[in-house]
Amino acid sequence: MWPDPFIAREAAAGVYLEERDRRALEDNRRQIAEAEERMRAHQERETAEARKAQKADRAAYKAEQGWPM
Repeated sequence: MWPDPFIAREAAAGVYLEERDRRALEDNRRQIAEAEERMRAHQERETAEARKAQKADRAAYKAEQGWPM
């Protein structure tokens, strides 16, 4: 059975390769965006935790020194 000439013509023109490459690029962009979002969320959590720890340290120091809160 001979291949469909229309499909063979598209294959010869590289249409399928272009579509595969386009899908791969879209997937890569999506994965990069998801990774960047996770990284931003992680950094925000770390920053919030650091600020909370710094505030607790200051409060403990003030309490240790007998300063009013």
